[in-house]
Amino acid sequence: MSFCVDLEILYARSLPMAHGWLQKPPKPYVQVILPNRTISTPTALVRTDNPVWNHTLTARINVHKPPNLTVFLGKDQVPPV
Repeated sequence: MSFCVDLEILYARSLPMAHGWLQKPPKPYVQVILPNRTISTPTALVRTDNPVWNHTLTARINVHKPPNLTVFLGKDQVPPV
């Protein structure tokens, strides 16, 4: 049996430069850890004072029951450990 996992990030924003970031504002980032793989969103943002980022994640996995999901909502992509 195949389950389809759809996650839609409706509205995420990075902080504008005026908020005291030394180099650049952090980028919204979402990562979903599934039983057999990890899917994540791109972190590309338009460079403006108020960038808004929308993205949809879709993953199809073959399992016998709906999986538990681990969702990471962060400001910047963190390298895997």
